[in-house]
Amino acid sequence: IMDIPVTVQKIQINANFNGTLISSLAVTLTGAADGLGFQLLSQTGNVLMSPIAPAAFQCLSGFEQIRGLFNLSSAGNNLIQGNFLVDGAGTDVANFSVTSNSQLTFGGNFELNNPSSFATTTNSTIIFRKASAGPSTIDIENAAGVTAVFNNVTFDENANNTGDNHVNLTAGTVMVVSGLLNIQSGIIGGDATAGLVVQGNVQSSGTVTAVGPGSTTHTAFLQFAGTVDQTVNFPGADLDKWSGPVEINKPTGNTTNVSLLSPWLL
Repeated sequence: IMDIPVTVQKIQINANFNGTLISSLAVTLTGAADGLGFQLLSQTGNVLMSPIAPAAFQCLSGFEQIRGLFNLSSAGNNLIQGNFLVDGAGTDVANFSVTSNSQLTFGGNFELNNPSSFATTTNSTIIFRKASAGPSTIDIENAAGVTAVFNNVTFDENANNTGDNHVNLTAGTVMVVSGLLNIQSGIIGGDATAGLVVQGNVQSSGTVTAVGPGSTTHTAFLQFAGTVDQTVNFPGADLDKWSGPVEINKPTGNTTNVSLLSPWLL
């Protein structure tokens, strides 16, 4: 148990660790020479981060979880600024979860490899807001051992003015968004196998203008799959920004609707 606020370069939990690391206070990881601020290597290692807001978990460098369990429960300004990797090392399992009413911002690339899971619960929000120049990447391995379910998701790729606001979904990457999908800024790229399966509402709360080289429109697919009525609301400047496939694929026997609250050019 860490019972004082902690600011260090790196927390590394080695493979032979068998136990639980707990903190309910601020944890700030500035990053070591290897580019990592956090590393979990133990299959029997558990990490429970629950800083009481305004305290937060802030990893200002890379985050790497190879095996084990990491749980974040905090309404503070939680941040993983570098690249994020969760990987079960082929035979073990790595589980990363964000619990109810928590918020976490990712500032780098996001990667899940088999076997691993990423889960967020009701009223949690994941924000993609890259911190460095160049496009960012979301890579979720298309394998039976990988699950990734997001609750509320916000794309805000213009916020740090890095000169490129594209976020690219790699081939086969599918993000399941059970809550609200909010595109505040940024262009979401992907081929016909990469996209978002949305079970809640979709909105654009900003003006989605491309910055940097690449597509000027969203090319990832968008699938509506909610068991409840869903709405789409894009402001006037964003009516024609989605050029990827759009599909309504409600569960069998479900008669709920997808309603447009604004015009939308496809």
